[in-house]
Amino acid sequence: MIRLSKVNINTRSISWAAMVVGSPRDARAHIKHLHVKDGHIRGTNGDRMHMVKLPEDSEFENGFYEVIKNNKAELILNYADSDTQEREYPCIESLLAIEGNILPGEFDNVDAYVRIIRTMPEDICINYDYVKDIFCQGDAFDITVNPKQHCAVVFRNEIKIAAIMPIKMHKL
Repeated sequence: MIRLSKVNINTRSISWAAMVVGSPRDARAHIKHLHVKDGHIRGTNGDRMHMVKLPEDSEFENGFYEVIKNNKAELILNYADSDTQEREYPCIESLLAIEGNILPGEFDNVDAYVRIIRTMPEDICINYDYVKDIFCQGDAFDITVNPKQHCAVVFRNEIKIAAIMPIKMHKL
């Protein structure tokens, strides 16, 4: 079991990745666990993904981690069982390799959401609460939006990457 105090800036970043992990009842390992690979830790619920670059002195082994507790004071993780470790994490390289308009910036979640929505086709949107979660720790991100394709909106800075899958709205 790994117990991390949130007074540490690195723990807060890892907690940011853990906040999007889906239900522990989900059968898919990549939805209900954090995943560490090649110095990055990532979490997803299937609609969005948060990924954080781990510090070079990090003691995390590659593999899946169960989120036991993630509150204001601490983050508790447990290395998942061997059956889970044999599963593959979905390929995310194509998700993050989108081309489109880059909105560089220092803006809050409301301004970012408005700028994203104005860039997207009129029948496509993203979940505002997901944008709010991305900005919850006060970080600035460059945002990539492809106005012509139905693909993820990607948020990047030097340490964190997030992606939100868009929703197609049906006209009434």
